[in-house]
Amino acid sequence: MNYSLVSTLILVVLFTTPVTLISPRRSLINRVNIIQSTWVAGENFPDSTTTEDLKHLNGFLGVDPDPDFTIQKKTHVIPRNEIPARFDAREKWPECRGIIENIMDQGTCGSCWAFSSAEVMSDRLCIASNGTEKFVFSPEDLLECCVNCRNQCVGGYMNRAFQYWIKNGVVSGGGYNSNLVS
Repeated sequence: MNYSLVSTLILVVLFTTPVTLISPRRSLINRVNIIQSTWVAGENFPDSTTTEDLKHLNGFLGVDPDPDFTIQKKTHVIPRNEIPARFDAREKWPECRGIIENIMDQGTCGSCWAFSSAEVMSDRLCIASNGTEKFVFSPEDLLECCVNCRNQCVGGYMNRAFQYWIKNGVVSGGGYNSNLVS
């Protein structure tokens, strides 16, 4: 048999047969879905999204830039039989469900530190007021105004965001261009 004919046939088969390669992300998603069943992991980004693109979105630089900073610890002793098998904050505090389940989109900005801080502020205020205060704090305010918190879309520090909130306050606002006013 002619080797060029065999080579041609092999190339035709290789280039016309669909090949499914499992990416490292897809492999991780599969592992997560195998080991737990309370939610389903899935793709959030196209396969063309590079690791560098994903790293850019991780704007959490740490709790605080001070290497000597320590978080004040509080210990709560809870008997093992009182720890629930499952917990859903929306069910625990139904009066705050609309605030708690509001997850804003940081877009392509590495600002998770600002978004998560603002969402925690909103959640905690609603819970502490038994649902009478449904104020949505603005992550954009933290991004633009808290100069000690951040390097804007390149990352920031959650502790500094909370210090800014206590000292200066944070304005209201939902997702970008939402015109949400609390």
